[in-house]
Amino acid sequence: MHLTLRQAMGMAVTHHVQVQLALEQAQEATARAEEARAALRPAVGFNSYQMRQTQNLRAMGLALPGFPTLIGPFNTFDARVQFTQQILDLVHVHEASSAQTGVEVARLEATARAQQIAGAAGLAYLAVQQTLESVKAAQANETLSQHLLQLTRDQLKSGLATGVDEVRAAASEAQVAYQLQQALGAAKDATTRLHRALGLPLDLPIELTDPLGIVPASSPDGGDAVDRALQQRPELQALEKTLEQRVTEKEAAVAASYPTIGLIGAIGPSGVLPTQYDYRTYSYGIQMSVPLYQGGALVARQDQAESRRRQAELSLKAGRHQVEEDVR
Repeated sequence: MHLTLRQAMGMAVTHHVQVQLALEQAQEATARAEEARAALRPAVGFNSYQMRQTQNLRAMGLALPGFPTLIGPFNTFDARVQFTQQILDLVHVHEASSAQTGVEVARLEATARAQQIAGAAGLAYLAVQQTLESVKAAQANETLSQHLLQLTRDQLKSGLATGVDEVRAAASEAQVAYQLQQALGAAKDATTRLHRALGLPLDLPIELTDPLGIVPASSPDGGDAVDRALQQRPELQALEKTLEQRVTEKEAAVAASYPTIGLIGAIGPSGVLPTQYDYRTYSYGIQMSVPLYQGGALVARQDQAESRRRQAELSLKAGRHQVEEDVR
């Protein structure tokens, strides 16, 4: 299998399980954002029942002269469509915004992971090339040392060398042979790491077609390089979006103590049976809900959200320091 450096990096991004996992997490975040937005949309449901029952008037506190204590059995039928729509619900508004920011975070993390995997594959590709060059050099040294050993032996037969010279040449040849075995082992290990980085079977032979060379390049200014990295690195952008998400989550936790207002309504037939005394009935209105006291749960959620926000700030600060250290 012939493989260029660009193909190796692209193959790693396509097949690596960590990249696939990050993409699936982005899909999950997208579905979670859609679920959060659904809380702001109308909800329609249908309920129906047919019941036959008896009632104890005494159990209801009714003791009417001339009326039996137990009435029934009698039939009851009801079927109706129910409708709800939130008009004012800041909690769900902030949660939907936070979930959408979470989608951006997941996508940026997937991009960062893809770049990391591609970079690792590129380094593995170059490592294989480097070890192969080391093998070539070791093989050349081995050939040279064998010739020198044979020359020393020939000179020994002619009286031009001593036994010490032969021992020295043999020791040098053995050392070079050992270095060759080391180079071959390093090349095998590097090739195995490249196979794993690309997600290829270990028994699949590959041939690297890009030559190993030095490409002259100008060194960017340190300050400019750091500034560009701080602006363009996707892992930093993901941390910034995570901080934005945590701020929105804190706003949602605070909004949980605010009133919520919504519309409710229902319409449907009600009667004895679906075909007996069946009349259409309806109800509609507006409702407001205000949390007064929930045992301190609202304050606890706000404290948790504030702690997560501070953690995101610290992670972003550490990430910026790490990027600056990497660039410099």
